[in-house]
Formats: sequence, C-alpha cells, structure tokens
Amino acid sequence: MLRATRMKNKAKNLREAPHARFQGKPDTRGPTEFPGIVEDAKALGVSRTHLWRVLTGQRESARLLARYQHLKAQQRPGEDTPAFN
Repeated sequence: MLRATRMKNKAKNLREAPHARFQGKPDTRGPTEFPGIVEDAKALGVSRTHLWRVLTGQRESARLLARYQHLKAQQRPGEDTPAFN
C-alpha cells in the first residue's frame, strides 16, 4: 500500500514539472573520446561498450582493434584502402 502511494506521488510530481530535475544542471561530460563509436560498433557487429572497453584498454581484442583501425582508415577521405571484409 505504501509503495502504491509513493508511485502515485512520483507520477504526480512528474506531471507537474517533467523536466524540473534537469533544469539548471551543468553538463559535466567532457569532450567525446571516440566520435561515432555507436555507428562503428554496429558496423563491426559488437556492442558499443565492448568496443569502448577495447579502445580504452580495459579489454584485449587484437582482432577487433585491427578491424576498428581498418574501418576508421576507410572513413578518412582521400585514402586508398582495400574494401573491408
């Protein structure tokens, strides 16, 4: 019963000011470390978090790192590289 009351109060508060908790909050994120990582992860067939962990050294995957570097080399304009398989 108490839980249902809390849920009703929470829903009521969100209806009154849905974005109040986000107003005035400074952005604490720094610059993007790996721009386009979501699209790159999809192209490589892995999750974004797995790719990020490999790129930051939290996980080791020589094959994925090589595929990522090859993909990034293809994305650079003006470079002639063979097609990615």
